[in-house]
Formats: sequence, C-alpha cells, structure tokens
Amino acid sequence: MTKEETYRLLVKIQNIYNSFKVNQDVINAWHEILKKDSLEKVEKRLLDHIRMSKYPPSLMEFAAPLQSFSTTPNVNETKRLIHKQPTTASKEVMDQALASMRVVLGISKEEQ
Repeated sequence: MTKEETYRLLVKIQNIYNSFKVNQDVINAWHEILKKDSLEKVEKRLLDHIRMSKYPPSLMEFAAPLQSFSTTPNVNETKRLIHKQPTTASKEVMDQALASMRVVLGISKEEQ
C-alpha cells in the first residue's frame, strides 16, 4: 500500500468510528505495518472488522495475518470438522502413555 492509500483507509475508519483520530504519527505507524499489503487485502480486513465490532480497529489487528481475525470456524469449516473421522493413537503410543501413567500412579504392571 502507498502512504496515500493508508491515509484514505484511515480516513474511512475515522468516518465510521468517531473515536478514531487520524494524525501524521498514526498515518506513519499504520503505513509502516501495512506497506507490504495490498489495498484490497487491507480493505477486506477492515470490512470484516466493521461487521464484527462496534469499536475501531487497532493497528495490531491489521498487522496480524488475515486468518487470525476469525477464531470461529465458518459453515464449511464446521462441516469439515464434524465429518472428519477421529484418529486413534497407535498401540505403541497408547502403551507408552499407559506406562507413563502407571509410573506416575505407582502401579506396577503386575498389579493390573
């Protein structure tokens, strides 16, 4: 993003969130973080934020990767997770875990 694009983005945030104030220091800080991102990507983050929050975004929210904005899976991710078959540990892994538990609990294998 260019500094001009950063400025226009910040003005848009200011117009939506009255408590958000733009000055040269804010422009410089945001531009330093956003300069490697595309305007389209950042605007999508902003739209996602506007839909989710009544509070203005912080710079750190924009510095984070896009996937960090959604901690709740969407419909397709939920369906995939529901239908995913659980995997069980191998017999060796289960035997090692049980052996560790026996040691912690002070149970010898013969006591079973």
